[in-house]
Amino acid sequence: METLTTEIIKKEVDYYFGFDIARKTRLRQFIDARSIYYKLSRDHVRPISYSAIGEKVKVNHATVMHGIKTIENIFEYNQDPFLKENFESIEKNIMPNNFNKYLTKEDQFQNAVMQYFKMQYPDAFVIHCPNEGKRTPFERFKFKKLGGVAGVPDVLCFDSKGDFNGLAIELKIKPNKPTENQQKCLKTLENKNWKTVVSYDFDECKQIIDEYFGII
Repeated sequence: METLTTEIIKKEVDYYFGFDIARKTRLRQFIDARSIYYKLSRDHVRPISYSAIGEKVKVNHATVMHGIKTIENIFEYNQDPFLKENFESIEKNIMPNNFNKYLTKEDQFQNAVMQYFKMQYPDAFVIHCPNEGKRTPFERFKFKKLGGVAGVPDVLCFDSKGDFNGLAIELKIKPNKPTENQQKCLKTLENKNWKTVVSYDFDECKQIIDEYFGII
C-alpha cells in the first residue's frame, strides 16, 4: 500500500483541477485548490509540519495555517458546498482503494477529463456512455437488444456552442487508435453538426474543451 505524502496529494490536486496549484496567483480557484491541499496534507500525512506542507507550493507556514483555518470554517458553517464536494472527491481519490489498480490509463484519462468539466464548466451537460470493455454473451445480447451502439465517443457534451450542436471526444492513449465503430460514430455526429475530436493527451483535451467554450 502506497504511503501518502505531500507530493502525492499535490499531484492529485493538480490533476483534479487541471493546473499547478503552486503557481503564484491570487485567483480564487488557485487559493481554494491550495487550501484543499493544505488540509488534506494535514489530515492524512502525519506527523508533518505546516512548513513542510507549504514547501511543496512555495508558501510559508503562516499561509498554510491560515488556509487550513479558513477552509475548516467554511466547512463548519457550510458556506461553500461546491468546495466541500471538491475536497471530498479528492480525498476519496487519494485514499487506498483496491479497485484503483484495475483502472487502465484510458480510465484515468477519462476520469481527469470528467473532473475538469465538473470543475471548470459545472453547468455543462456532459456524460460518458460505458460501452467499453468485455461482455458475457448475455451482456452482449442485452446491449444490442436495448439499443446499445458500439463506438460511442468517451465524452459527450450536449451544450451547443456557435455552429456546433455538441462536443464529442474520443480519448486514446498512444499508440491506440479509434476503432472502425468509433470512427463511424464520430463521422455520424460530425454530419449532425457536432464538433468531433480524438485526443491523446490531457493538456490537449483541456485546450479542446476551453476552445469549444470560447475561453481561448
